[in-house]
Amino acid sequence: MAHDLQTMLLPVYLDLLDRLLKLLPRSISAPALTALLETFSALFNTLTSLSLNPTATLTHAATTSPATWRAALAASRSAPASFELIKTLVYKPKTAKTAAPVPVVVIARDATETELGCHRQGAQPQGTASRVARSADGVFRAR
Repeated sequence: MAHDLQTMLLPVYLDLLDRLLKLLPRSISAPALTALLETFSALFNTLTSLSLNPTATLTHAATTSPATWRAALAASRSAPASFELIKTLVYKPKTAKTAAPVPVVVIARDATETELGCHRQGAQPQGTASRVARSADGVFRAR
């Protein structure tokens, strides 16, 4: 049974929004919340319109690092022979106390150095990252 990107994202979409809102140090105004939700809605609609179909779906034991996750995927018979990990990082830029902080979302290859440039720009990582595996044939879902 093929799953498109919408099927993959829908179960975690509200959780993603909840996590992002928890990153904010104080309450968010109604207009800012509306803008944030509209942005994520537009992003979600754009991603779902791509209709990417994973080449495989597999389940594995919990892992604690990218290296152990890569090993768990490589050990699975369902995983494509060749794949790379994609990471998603959320940064909170430093802002004035009166300004509403706008989280910065970075999507990059796992091997990409991402933190140093953001620190120079005044953003701090929030300690949350998620990773997706991508093969030469397309995206596959790993849980």
